[in-house]
Amino acid sequence: QGNVTTLQGRYVGEPREDVQKFTFAWGQGPRWPYRCDRLARADAGVVVAVTEGAIDAESFNVLARRQRANAVAVALPSVSSVEAWAPSWFRLFAGRRCASALDNDAAGKKHTADLVARLAASAVPGGVSVLVPKGAKDWNAVLCAALVAAPARKVAA
Repeated sequence: QGNVTTLQGRYVGEPREDVQKFTFAWGQGPRWPYRCDRLARADAGVVVAVTEGAIDAESFNVLARRQRANAVAVALPSVSSVEAWAPSWFRLFAGRRCASALDNDAAGKKHTADLVARLAASAVPGGVSVLVPKGAKDWNAVLCAALVAAPARKVAA
């Protein structure tokens, strides 16, 4: 239970180069990474994956559940604005095992090392890994491909 502190919108389709894909209402970005509230309930052994956006965090979490992986994803608002990442966000990962799970594109590859370094400053020693969405741009594309290949079973008529 909480209050709405920000709203994020996404351009539908592929925007022109001069148009931002994501925008925040009222010109105010997020106060915390998306779904960081899950960390309070997560056991100490869970791997915390850090993705690039809400849809990728949700998709990663579905994939993790399907694989019975002990992992949960949170999302940074934008990988392209590393400077906007609040240092307080990284205290959320103190003493945990973490994974950089950025997009498999130029921006994700460009910022992976920085994210790994920031996570390593808080995570358990040696507890940071890198996960890359294989054969896809992002975790949502991986999930979409998995659902096409093996749709969920119908459980009710």
